[in-house]
Amino acid sequence: MSVSDTQLHESLDTWGSYVKSATGENRIEKYHASITHCMAEAFRTLKATQPEHFFWDRGLDVTCGGGKSTRLMARFCRQLTGIDRSSELIRQATQQNESDFTEFELASFEDYATEDESLDVIGATWFLNHVHTVEKLRQTIEKMHRILKPSGAIALVIPSDSFTSQQTQILTREHFGWQQAWSESTAEYTRGVFSSGNQWTEATIWQPMFLARLLNEYFDIHCLDVKRTLIQQSLLDEMQSEPLFEVLYGVKRSGEVQVDCKTEAFSGANIGSSSSREATSKKANATSLPNNQQRSYSAGSTSSDADAFRVVKHDLPARLGLLTDRFPGIRSYLDNPMIISAYPASLGLDGLGPMVDTFLHPPAFLRALRAAAVENRSAIITSQPLAGAELLLHGLDAADTLPRKILWAVGGYYLPKSLENTIRHAFESRDVTVEVLHCYGAAELAHTCLAAGKRDDAGWPEFQPVLPGLQVSTDAGSGELVLGLPDRSERTGDQARQSGESWQIISNVRRLDPAVREELESWSMYDWTRRTGHLHAENDTTIFQLRSGIQPTSSNQLSLNDFWQRFGGGWTTKPNWSRHQHSW
Repeated sequence: MSVSDTQLHESLDTWGSYVKSATGENRIEKYHASITHCMAEAFRTLKATQPEHFFWDRGLDVTCGGGKSTRLMARFCRQLTGIDRSSELIRQATQQNESDFTEFELASFEDYATEDESLDVIGATWFLNHVHTVEKLRQTIEKMHRILKPSGAIALVIPSDSFTSQQTQILTREHFGWQQAWSESTAEYTRGVFSSGNQWTEATIWQPMFLARLLNEYFDIHCLDVKRTLIQQSLLDEMQSEPLFEVLYGVKRSGEVQVDCKTEAFSGANIGSSSSREATSKKANATSLPNNQQRSYSAGSTSSDADAFRVVKHDLPARLGLLTDRFPGIRSYLDNPMIISAYPASLGLDGLGPMVDTFLHPPAFLRALRAAAVENRSAIITSQPLAGAELLLHGLDAADTLPRKILWAVGGYYLPKSLENTIRHAFESRDVTVEVLHCYGAAELAHTCLAAGKRDDAGWPEFQPVLPGLQVSTDAGSGELVLGLPDRSERTGDQARQSGESWQIISNVRRLDPAVREELESWSMYDWTRRTGHLHAENDTTIFQLRSGIQPTSSNQLSLNDFWQRFGGGWTTKPNWSRHQHSW
């Protein structure tokens, strides 16, 4: 039996009120409400292009438990089945069932029988952590793909990368009564046992971005911004609190789509944005690119490629030779280092040493720093300036042990000299040497085309070419910097002038207003430890964003959360350092 449109009168706008009614006072109730709201947001996004009263015909809620998630899904499915392996939970779900068009079945997803292309939507909460091998994981995802109709949708709640951190273990033990014992960790997963009460269960916490890559072979997968969603709904009290879960969602890919996971570059900023959805769709159908080519994190709006995804050249041996010739002081940092990628910058050092993709996640960054220290390696950190500084300052406060030498390869936009000095001096207090390498380039040409190890008298980095065959020039009329290789050239939008063998690059005033640069360069070490560097100009007033945990003391200061709620942005967003609109 299925329900008609006249009986299903709930619209997307009412889902929020459902979540609010489910929000309780204690931490556990708030946690369940958080999951419910994020699932609703994922489905809202999936159905945003559909009519307001459009409903899926058949849905499946995997690991439905006591039926909380099923009751949400029932609001927009004509017919819904909830399955779980626990007879007690199925009994509870059946007793609390609110719909005549929802049924519950005692079954695992592996054993659940239905025809191919028979379902419109699959929801699953804390399900994939019960799948313990990559082979089984792939089989599970293949089955989801097989039983969904064309354009069928999935929304999966999975543990976040921070779920196994010490801070989260304390939180879950004190507030939820959960116990965790992790015995094995790799770049793809953390494995161990997990308990609620006296019952222990094997658990595999798959790294979220590894799951995203694997799922993306079968679905046009996106990652919900869980933290922002919860903050906007007052379900997360402070920005430094890491959500226990992530939400991956997407629509079934049509045909026999094969994507090479090794060449995918995903991040929290890319997955789920409108530009990245278009880029992902085009990328999935592109077959002309060699499998060994890397793709840049900065996919989408800035692309000059036909498939809307920037392709990165890979030439490690030649690059290392030029880098060490130009900057002999970095040679010791390149001896079997730990490479810590903090999105989205890269030196093109893949294969030089073990690499950790942190995706700007503080616990992952902290663990990588500790690993480098324990293994007696130097650390090469690739990042944009403000996001990298935030992680470095966090690591300085939280890490009990640090690598003795850090090479900070920073790019994407201007690094203020005052911030560079702050990081150097802060780490000197822990007997850690920080060397800074400024990187500048265009992804279509190389990760880094020019690099600088020192500044001129005016404080601008003195860039030198570090890409074999690179031609550096300026437009005769505008002074705009042009970078070229024999097969292509790229206009950068920045101005430049040559001084001997070096180049001074002046950021476009839309990227860095001179007045903003002057303001940033005036900051002391104390200012930088309190302010993030993100700011907003209103007339003659400049509003500063404060770091997490710092409270405002004047009207031109905003807390971390309040600033982003008012003006948007985030650590994956380049700062708005343009005081006014300019043309040049």
